[in-house]
Amino acid sequence: GAPRYSFILSLVEALAKNDTAQALMTISEIERQDVDLSLFLVLLLEHLRSVLLLQYAPELRTSIKGQTDTDVYEDIDTIARDTASSITDKTLLAFLNASAQMRHSSIKALPLELAILSLKST
Repeated sequence: GAPRYSFILSLVEALAKNDTAQALMTISEIERQDVDLSLFLVLLLEHLRSVLLLQYAPELRTSIKGQTDTDVYEDIDTIARDTASSITDKTLLAFLNASAQMRHSSIKALPLELAILSLKST
């Protein structure tokens, strides 16, 4: 089924805190809920991209705000403004690579889990 926004926010917040265990538990919960992992990953990539764009190009706030629900924008903006956030271009790249790997994985969550684990030491 379609992913709930709370799953995306939970994973992004865990990534921002560099909380590997929470991130992996979120993926496990998503699997239990029979969420479409391909769709989840697309939405996650959009969310991470928005966070990075706000971090590095605050001039895009108006544009991003216009394309996003108000509550979602506020969450993205809060994470983007957090100077302690662990979300970087490496985070987005890890999940972009997971997207390519997902098509070839017999275990759909494995590329997501590997992306999380690859970020553990960064």
